[in-house]
Amino acid sequence: MKNLSNGAQSTQVANAVILGSKIAKGEEKKAPAVLIFAEKEKKVEQLKEATPVKIEQTSNEPKRLTMEELTDRVDKLHLLRLKHQEIKDKRKQLECFSISHDKNNAQMTLVDTNGLSISTSNPQSIGKLIVDWTAELNTCLGKVEEDIRKIIETC
Repeated sequence: MKNLSNGAQSTQVANAVILGSKIAKGEEKKAPAVLIFAEKEKKVEQLKEATPVKIEQTSNEPKRLTMEELTDRVDKLHLLRLKHQEIKDKRKQLECFSISHDKNNAQMTLVDTNGLSISTSNPQSIGKLIVDWTAELNTCLGKVEEDIRKIIETC
Protein backbone atom coordinates (compact mmCIF):
# COMPACT_ATOMS: atom_id res chain seq x y z
CA MET A 1 0.00 0.00 0.00
CA LYS A 2 1.54 3.28 -1.07
CA ASN A 3 0.51 6.67 0.17
CA LEU A 4 1.90 9.78 -1.50
CA SER A 5 1.76 13.05 0.39
CA ASN A 6 3.60 16.40 0.34
CA GLY A 7 7.03 15.27 -0.87
CA ALA A 8 7.29 12.19 1.38
CA GLN A 9 6.65 8.57 0.60
CA SER A 10 5.19 6.12 3.11
CA THR A 11 4.94 2.39 2.48
CA GLN A 12 3.37 -0.14 4.87
CA VAL A 13 4.88 -3.64 4.63
CA ALA A 14 3.78 -6.53 6.87
CA ASN A 15 3.41 -4.80 10.23
CA ALA A 16 6.05 -2.18 9.47
CA VAL A 17 5.83 1.38 8.25
CA ILE A 18 8.72 2.64 6.10
CA LEU A 19 9.17 6.38 5.78
CA GLY A 20 11.50 7.81 3.18
CA SER A 21 11.94 10.53 0.58
CA LYS A 22 10.01 10.65 -2.71
CA ILE A 23 11.58 8.52 -5.45
CA ALA A 24 11.56 9.94 -8.99
CA LYS A 25 11.42 7.74 -12.04
CA GLY A 26 14.78 6.30 -13.02
CA GLU A 27 16.39 6.85 -9.58
CA GLU A 28 17.60 3.94 -7.50
CA LYS A 29 15.73 3.07 -4.33
CA LYS A 30 17.54 4.34 -1.27
CA ALA A 31 17.47 2.77 2.15
CA PRO A 32 14.53 3.93 4.24
CA ALA A 33 15.17 6.71 6.71
CA VAL A 34 13.00 5.27 9.52
CA LEU A 35 11.55 1.81 10.15
CA ILE A 36 8.73 1.67 12.71
CA PHE A 37 7.01 -1.51 13.83
CA ALA A 38 3.60 -0.02 14.59
CA GLU A 39 1.57 -3.21 15.06
CA LYS A 40 4.00 -4.78 17.55
CA GLU A 41 4.01 -1.62 19.66
CA LYS A 42 0.20 -1.66 19.79
CA LYS A 43 0.16 -5.32 20.86
CA VAL A 44 2.71 -4.69 23.62
CA GLU A 45 0.66 -1.77 24.92
CA GLN A 46 -2.50 -3.91 24.84
CA LEU A 47 -0.78 -6.65 26.84
CA LYS A 48 0.43 -4.15 29.41
CA GLU A 49 -3.08 -2.79 29.86
CA ALA A 50 -4.69 -6.26 30.00
CA THR A 51 -2.26 -7.71 32.55
CA PRO A 52 -2.66 -6.15 35.98
CA VAL A 53 0.60 -5.77 37.83
CA LYS A 54 0.58 -7.32 41.28
CA ILE A 55 3.13 -5.96 43.68
CA GLU A 56 3.72 -8.24 46.60
CA GLN A 57 5.42 -6.77 49.58
CA THR A 58 7.90 -9.08 51.19
CA SER A 59 8.97 -8.38 54.69
CA ASN A 60 12.65 -8.19 55.44
CA GLU A 61 12.08 -9.60 58.89
CA PRO A 62 13.05 -13.27 59.33
CA LYS A 63 10.35 -15.75 60.22
CA ARG A 64 9.92 -16.02 63.96
CA LEU A 65 10.72 -19.58 65.05
CA THR A 66 8.74 -21.49 67.64
CA MET A 67 10.41 -22.65 70.84
CA GLU A 68 10.37 -26.23 69.58
CA GLU A 69 12.19 -25.24 66.37
CA LEU A 70 14.72 -23.21 68.36
CA THR A 71 15.32 -26.11 70.75
CA ASP A 72 15.84 -28.51 67.82
CA ARG A 73 18.38 -26.17 66.24
CA VAL A 74 20.23 -25.69 69.51
CA ASP A 75 20.36 -29.47 70.06
CA LYS A 76 21.67 -30.05 66.52
CA LEU A 77 24.23 -27.31 66.97
CA HIS A 78 25.39 -28.78 70.29
CA LEU A 79 25.75 -32.28 68.80
CA LEU A 80 27.66 -30.91 65.81
CA ARG A 81 29.93 -28.96 68.15
CA LEU A 82 30.70 -32.15 70.12
CA LYS A 83 31.38 -34.04 66.90
CA HIS A 84 33.64 -31.21 65.70
CA GLN A 85 35.63 -31.31 68.94
CA GLU A 86 35.95 -35.12 68.82
CA ILE A 87 37.25 -35.04 65.23
CA LYS A 88 39.76 -32.31 66.13
CA ASP A 89 40.98 -34.38 69.11
CA LYS A 90 41.43 -37.50 66.96
CA ARG A 91 43.31 -35.50 64.33
CA LYS A 92 45.59 -34.08 67.03
CA GLN A 93 46.27 -37.60 68.38
CA LEU A 94 47.10 -38.78 64.87
CA GLU A 95 49.49 -35.86 64.33
CA CYS A 96 51.20 -36.56 67.66
CA PHE A 97 51.56 -40.23 66.75
CA SER A 98 53.11 -39.47 63.38
CA ILE A 99 55.57 -37.04 64.96
CA SER A 100 56.60 -39.19 67.91
CA HIS A 101 57.02 -42.61 66.32
CA ASP A 102 60.44 -43.74 65.18
CA LYS A 103 60.53 -45.05 61.63
CA ASN A 104 62.39 -48.16 62.70
CA ASN A 105 60.49 -49.25 65.80
CA ALA A 106 56.87 -48.16 65.30
CA GLN A 107 54.20 -50.81 65.40
CA MET A 108 50.49 -50.54 64.65
CA THR A 109 47.81 -53.02 65.64
CA LEU A 110 44.24 -52.94 64.36
CA VAL A 111 41.53 -54.82 66.23
CA ASP A 112 38.00 -55.34 64.84
CA THR A 113 34.75 -55.91 66.75
CA ASN A 114 35.15 -59.69 66.61
CA GLY A 115 38.50 -59.46 68.40
CA LEU A 116 40.56 -60.25 65.31
CA SER A 117 43.71 -58.18 65.00
CA ILE A 118 46.47 -57.38 62.55
CA SER A 119 49.83 -55.82 63.37
CA THR A 120 52.50 -54.20 61.25
CA SER A 121 55.82 -52.51 61.87
CA ASN A 122 56.32 -51.44 58.25
CA PRO A 123 56.95 -47.66 58.38
CA GLN A 124 55.65 -47.13 54.82
CA SER A 125 52.34 -48.86 55.60
CA ILE A 126 51.97 -46.91 58.83
CA GLY A 127 52.76 -43.65 57.04
CA LYS A 128 50.19 -44.31 54.30
CA LEU A 129 47.54 -45.19 56.86
CA ILE A 130 48.24 -41.98 58.80
CA VAL A 131 47.98 -39.90 55.63
CA ASP A 132 44.66 -41.56 54.68
CA TRP A 133 43.21 -41.12 58.16
CA THR A 134 44.29 -37.48 58.29
CA ALA A 135 42.66 -36.77 54.92
CA GLU A 136 39.43 -38.48 56.02
CA LEU A 137 39.36 -36.56 59.31
CA ASN A 138 39.92 -33.27 57.48
CA THR A 139 37.05 -34.06 55.10
CA CYS A 140 34.71 -34.91 57.98
CA LEU A 141 35.78 -31.77 59.84
CA GLY A 142 34.96 -29.64 56.81
CA LYS A 143 31.48 -31.21 56.49
CA VAL A 144 30.72 -30.64 60.17
CA GLU A 145 31.87 -27.01 59.95
CA GLU A 146 29.65 -26.49 56.89
CA ASP A 147 26.64 -27.97 58.74
CA ILE A 148 27.31 -25.71 61.73
CA ARG A 149 27.46 -22.65 59.47
CA LYS A 150 24.17 -23.60 57.78
CA ILE A 151 22.39 -23.86 61.13
CA ILE A 152 23.79 -20.56 62.36
CA GLU A 153 23.11 -18.67 59.12
CA THR A 154 19.48 -19.79 58.92
CA CYS A 155 18.70 -18.30 62.32
